Amino acid sequence: MAQVASKTCDICTSAPEQHFCIDCEQKFCDNCKVLHTRQKATRQHKFQRSSELQKNGNYKCREHDEDYIFICKTCDAPVCSHCMEDKEGKHKEHEMSNIKETISSWNTIVKEEIETTLQEDIRILNELEKAIDTYDIQVKSVIEGIRGDEKKIKRILNKKIKSMIADVKLKTSCEKDKMVNLVTSTKYRIQTKADLEDRRKHLEKDTTNAVVLFNMKTLHSKFSEIGNEVLPSFSSIEYKLKEISELDLLSLFVTFRPLSDNLPEGIEMRRDKDGNPYYVYQKTNTITRDLSLPPGWEKRYTLSGCPYYVDHETKISTWKDPGHNIKT
Repeated sequence: MAQVASKTCDICTSAPEQHFCIDCEQKFCDNCKVLHTRQKATRQHKFQRSSELQKNGNYKCREHDEDYIFICKTCDAPVCSHCMEDKEGKHKEHEMSNIKETISSWNTIVKEEIETTLQEDIRILNELEKAIDTYDIQVKSVIEGIRGDEKKIKRILNKKIKSMIADVKLKTSCEKDKMVNLVTSTKYRIQTKADLEDRRKHLEKDTTNAVVLFNMKTLHSKFSEIGNEVLPSFSSIEYKLKEISELDLLSLFVTFRPLSDNLPEGIEMRRDKDGNPYYVYQKTNTITRDLSLPPGWEKRYTLSGCPYYVDHETKISTWKDPGHNIKT
């Protein structure tokens, strides 16, 4: 049966034909040719470019110049009617099959292979696309987690900075009050001495009156009572920036666990809802935020910033630091 070149593959019937199998007398596209040459039965088949086929014309039996109508299963080669009837020929007693049926059979095999492998590739593609989507979600979740930590750390830093500033103002207000009181008392002393000096100048105009002598002695006595103050030491405060390494910053992104190795026996460190530490004396179940204080004691400040101490057990307060009474 003569073959005429067409524009599509005889196997998949969709891709453009590029090759002609001389043994099967079929046109193949590139993909179908690869599958055809991978089959054990057709591995040795010879191909010719379709463009060359169109130039050379139709293919027939070279020996008898007839169309191929059968396939010799033993030789896996197309034969014409004369080849099959030749009792002394090379296909003697070989099993034959109709070329159309053979082509149809191979078409089914190739079609099933293409469908099977195509479906598997589609399944793999779907799984890959799902994996990429899942990975993108995971990446987004990680980035959101980092952003969340960034906001949390900023809130903690802002809160800590405000606390530090408030603590500085509170603790320095007491010292400033002392300095202001010293200024006030010094101004009062200067004014008093200035008034006494004016009185002295008035008395010195009369050097013969006995009353003036008495008043001079009185002025001297008042000057003696006022006395001379010694210049006190001035309070000072400074801030030194603590050097922070990159590792210190990175450590903010890990979970902190309190180390209790250095705590006295029977004392446990905990944190409140704001992350501030406090200490529990397990034996008495009392709480303190300052380990320098005995159990149950709390350090507070007056409105002017002066510290005082409260014993919650006895409900008393004192100006004296009870820290030296600690027993652990």
